[in-house]
Amino acid sequence: YVGTPLRNTDGNVIGILCVLTRRPLQAPLNLQQIIDLIAVKAAAEIERKNALQALQESEERFRMLLQHVPSVAVQGYAMDGTTQYWNEASERLYGYTADEAVGKNLVDLIIPPEMRDDVRGAIKYMAETGQPIPASELSLMRKDGSRVALFSSHAIVRKSNGSLELFCIDIDLSDRKRAEEALLDEMTKRKILIDRSRDGIVTLDESGKVYEANRRFADMLGYTPEEMRELHVWDWDHQYSREQILEMIRTIPAEGAHFETRHSRKDGSVIDVELSNNAAVFSGKKLIMCVVRDITERKRMEEALRENRQMLSEAMD
Repeated sequence: YVGTPLRNTDGNVIGILCVLTRRPLQAPLNLQQIIDLIAVKAAAEIERKNALQALQESEERFRMLLQHVPSVAVQGYAMDGTTQYWNEASERLYGYTADEAVGKNLVDLIIPPEMRDDVRGAIKYMAETGQPIPASELSLMRKDGSRVALFSSHAIVRKSNGSLELFCIDIDLSDRKRAEEALLDEMTKRKILIDRSRDGIVTLDESGKVYEANRRFADMLGYTPEEMRELHVWDWDHQYSREQILEMIRTIPAEGAHFETRHSRKDGSVIDVELSNNAAVFSGKKLIMCVVRDITERKRMEEALRENRQMLSEAMD
């Protein structure tokens, strides 16, 4: 017999090729050279088939893994947009079953009419370059025609047969969008209430700088709202020093505080105010909200009343 080991590209033995005969071999050296040549080709073919099988098994595991991911919709498309893969999350997101979707073009399935020309252009670009387009937020179309907000990213992979496949990975943003809209609505209502308040309202950060101030507070001090955002509380408080104010901010009680103080206006005049404040932490930042009421007129009336009583008392004596 004549034999030789089959080796892969790493030099490891993956099999044996041999020729057995009942009669003595003629020119065994020549036969050995032929067997060695065949062995190289056979080993390369075995290695190629093993790699192909491993790739096919990897593709199958990949598809099975994605099939049951509950919150990520994954679709696979040929490079002309024909649907080849449609996982369970895609069924829930878009309303099409896999049987309904596979074989149809993505432009006809989920792309709104006004976006179709752009999407066709993007598909052509990816097919020609082999490069995916950037991820982005999109509003695509369900089976019933309604729109769904999502974040879509893309990947192009080479299959075991050498062809390219486009994968779209979509995450439903509907809940986040609803939460954002609810938050924006709440903020808008809050801003309207603050702006229409008869009291001045100013929010400070921990350094004493204005974080936000309503129109009434700006008017109270004679500044524009834009000017207010550049000020610190000691720029207008007439009664407390900078150090005292920072200490008050640092030690403000959970229930807040209520006291009277005096504020200097932009023109240098001074007003008496009644102030209520409390503190809260937003996104890790401590903010102090102050509600300020101008009591200058009340103070004048109280002083006039005190003086009248004093004069009355002196007259009676």
